[in-house]
Amino acid sequence: MTTGKLTVLEMPKVHATTKERRKRTTAHPLWGDTWFIAIIIVSIIASISAWWYFFSQGDVLLYNDAGSHLILARRVIDSPTPGLAQLGGVWLPLPHLIMIPLIWSDYLWRTGLAGSFTSMPLYTITAIYLYQSAKRLTHNGMASFIGTLIFVLNPNILYLQSTPLSELTLFATMTITCYYFLVWTQTDDLADLVKSAAAAFFMCIARYDGWAIFMACITFIVVIGLLRKHSAQKIFAHTIIFGWLGGLSIMLWFMWNKIIFGSFLYFQNGPYSAQTQQAVAIKDNTDRTYHSVWYAFHDYTAITLESIGPIVFAIAILGLLLYLIKGRFRPEVWGAGLFLVPFAFYVLSLYTGQALIYAPHAAPNIVNDVWFNDRYGSGMAITASIYAASFINVFKIYFKPIFIALIVVQSILTFHGGVLTVQDGQFGVSCYSPSIIPFFLAAHYDTGYILNDNYTTGINFSDATPYVSLSDVVYQGSGKLWYESLADPAKYVDWIIVSPSDLVSRYIDINSASFNSEYQLMITDPQSGVMLYRLRNLPALPNRNIQITNIQAFSKCGTVPLLKQTGNK
Repeated sequence: MTTGKLTVLEMPKVHATTKERRKRTTAHPLWGDTWFIAIIIVSIIASISAWWYFFSQGDVLLYNDAGSHLILARRVIDSPTPGLAQLGGVWLPLPHLIMIPLIWSDYLWRTGLAGSFTSMPLYTITAIYLYQSAKRLTHNGMASFIGTLIFVLNPNILYLQSTPLSELTLFATMTITCYYFLVWTQTDDLADLVKSAAAAFFMCIARYDGWAIFMACITFIVVIGLLRKHSAQKIFAHTIIFGWLGGLSIMLWFMWNKIIFGSFLYFQNGPYSAQTQQAVAIKDNTDRTYHSVWYAFHDYTAITLESIGPIVFAIAILGLLLYLIKGRFRPEVWGAGLFLVPFAFYVLSLYTGQALIYAPHAAPNIVNDVWFNDRYGSGMAITASIYAASFINVFKIYFKPIFIALIVVQSILTFHGGVLTVQDGQFGVSCYSPSIIPFFLAAHYDTGYILNDNYTTGINFSDATPYVSLSDVVYQGSGKLWYESLADPAKYVDWIIVSPSDLVSRYIDINSASFNSEYQLMITDPQSGVMLYRLRNLPALPNRNIQITNIQAFSKCGTVPLLKQTGNK
């Protein structure tokens, strides 16, 4: 067109294709990225070193939950009624499913290594996707490497990845989900959103924390669509695609609970749910975070601070503030915001009574000197890594080694000051205290079913391996056999484990003359009061010389009394 004497050639507007936009926001090929290779090497070395340390210290099975995760996986292949139904309806199944290839080994089950050897690769996978996420935001390999070290070198994370606990399954699936969602916010490529949804499918059957991230993704898809001025039809299509693929596992879990346990919400309000357990603390007025925004925020912030350390905490907060100021309302800011969702999830869970934390050092509570669920703060190392990388990125290259030194110093201080996840397992409510009963069975068991309320007595039958198998134990998950054994125990079970407050004692009167004419008391656990009975008129018991340390050398929560070699009374 012509304006006065000046002729201006109007150039056509060229819109970058999806492929071109993606190319602009993608770093160099991964295997040509020195810092990417470095984080893999460092994470593998750290993983193996930490595992060996905690294993040699006997810390792998400190938590009750660690043994319970192993038992759930084992029962799929070793139970009076084996099959996938043994996965239960409270804990989500993915952590147990991935243990099955290793759980068949008595040694790997008994020592907890079946869980450790699945957690450790997930730790490295988390580090890989965490690095890639940070590089997506910083476009700087060195800054991303340093930020990822916060996760890789955190002693609380290093302990968790050495155990059968379910946190690393969540961390890996969550980080993959967040990474591909972040990529989608940069490329607007539907393929990346589908990858995020596929990862979310697995995340949502890892831990319930993943459900909060899934819901945040759905919300952010709408927000980002509006920011990009997408049509309502396109926003709706993206939401449906992500919702159906990512949320399919949630719908399957509801159906599983309905089919197996008779209620869609069995996992939420069943007798073994977290909500039911927390209700006791709420009733006793020992949960100060319940319906208190301040205490919920304060207590979770406190264990976050203790979990990642004040130096890292400060760097991450500065990085978050800087990123929000620079990013404003760009779509990728919402993608990075997914890494903040776990913080909001736990604060909300504490407020609503779905979760409970007792942390004497970090957040003194109504209940003094009691530890409970302090490991919930460890996941914030992932969030800290992302935003710390953004902060480190603004500094010149010669300043960056200072941040490596700070992170290493923080890790050392955290280790020597007391690793919160280890202390929670050593001193907390969740600490596994071994019972004398499985050791007695290891020394004297012959044959026959053993009736046991697994939830109440807390008996870990791996302590009796290889003399007792889980296929010998009748418990709540044994279906028809469980109810038949409660109705007529002498017809079905040779052994009965009972405590005054468990389900077995509600159905069987151990003080009745008829019961005592059929069963005799073999041993009573002096710590818990749990009793072991055996059917009368059976052959004399064998006497095996059992070295208790060879059966279970991995618990520091109580001692097991020495067994006297006794035969049938």
